[in-house]
Amino acid sequence: MKKCFKNLGLAVLLSFLFSFAAKAQTDTTKTIDTTKANAIREKLITTICTCVSQKDPSSIKTADDVQALVMNCFMGDGLSLLMDYAKASGVDISNSDQMRAMGEKLGEELSLNCPTMMKMMMNVVKDSTQYNKLMQDNKKN
Repeated sequence: MKKCFKNLGLAVLLSFLFSFAAKAQTDTTKTIDTTKANAIREKLITTICTCVSQKDPSSIKTADDVQALVMNCFMGDGLSLLMDYAKASGVDISNSDQMRAMGEKLGEELSLNCPTMMKMMMNVVKDSTQYNKLMQDNKKN
């Protein structure tokens, strides 16, 4: 009888440990809600475009000017949306590679869907030295 209780106790303990481990795994799994992520991304792109549009495109002459302006917009008006988008997309904000990849996708979408951004990029490309710098930066990334 004592051996039966010992085996039962061991079985209960093992099942508890396995169920605890299974729960811990499900808690750390990121759930990606693509509908929510897409809605936040659209709002983020619109917010950044609005921020960028407040600057006169002709005052932007270099790739560094564009980068500084976009970063200011992301870090100002768009910061909370950026964090919400990362979370909804399942991106780990402490993972620099994931954040960089997300930023590149957002930048590409911004440059394609924001007319002011397109004008600024055209101003930069007009200067051949800036065009060459952009191409070199693009090759590095």
